[in-house]
Amino acid sequence: MSSDTSVRALVERYLLEETPLKAPKTQQQDAAYARHLIAAWGDVGIADITPRAVAALHRQISARAPVLANRVLSFISQVCKLAERDDRRGPNSNPTTAIRRNREPRRTNFLEPAMRERFLAAASAELAAGTISRSAWTLICLMMLAGLRWSDARLLRWDEVDEAKGVLRFHPRGDLRAENKGGEQRVVPLSDEALDLVLKSPRVPQCPYVAAAPRTGLPYTDIRKPLKRICERAGVKLTPHWLRHTYGTAAAETGLSPDEIAAVLGHSSNASAGRYVHLAGRAARSAAQRAGAASVGRLQ
Repeated sequence: MSSDTSVRALVERYLLEETPLKAPKTQQQDAAYARHLIAAWGDVGIADITPRAVAALHRQISARAPVLANRVLSFISQVCKLAERDDRRGPNSNPTTAIRRNREPRRTNFLEPAMRERFLAAASAELAAGTISRSAWTLICLMMLAGLRWSDARLLRWDEVDEAKGVLRFHPRGDLRAENKGGEQRVVPLSDEALDLVLKSPRVPQCPYVAAAPRTGLPYTDIRKPLKRICERAGVKLTPHWLRHTYGTAAAETGLSPDEIAAVLGHSSNASAGRYVHLAGRAARSAAQRAGAASVGRLQ
């Protein structure tokens, strides 16, 4: 067996060529999944990985971590697709196809309306007390009132804010946004509340970022401390991504259609594009107005 046909070699190549194109958190996850494959089959030829072997590994991981087992299964599939493209496996020979995934419980990962009110009141109190910075609050609101992902919000630049049209325009990838998802330019419509918040964000001299850390003038690397202060005062628990989900949920509560929700959330994956037809221009902005109002408890 040639060393470049081993599972180890294909996994290392995948991490080198494919993983860097993904978001930072996904890159870390890929590295963790890779360790499972290398530990189980490092020197085995990629062409020798059978459905039975995959099922055995899936069962082994499922015994302690059912969700992780599903993620590892997906990673195996991606590596095997790379092997097929290189003719190191036969066509349509992916060994994961017939493996039954574990059921994953649905989780409530957004703030209910009453929780939103407590969260916003607590944030206002912390801001007034000076225990969280204005830029941290801007960053939190970009996620909760505009539906931005954490990676989009932390890197938002002033030259990406189109005040006249009330939208954000940025390329998720490139030298300035290497950490974000997607490849084409994204246009994110803003409600009046979200746009006003962005324009009132304090500007740090010589800093291009809308919500930069006050001490460094650089993008935040972590928002957990100010978020924890707000959550403790409000008596709620959440992760930063819940803020984006809360925005999407608020949009649904106003009666927005799936097309409109897709537009205001800026879905860019193939799966989302297949389900939704994105809106543009005035229609998307109108949808964002309604979603933004719902996020702050003004259901229209």
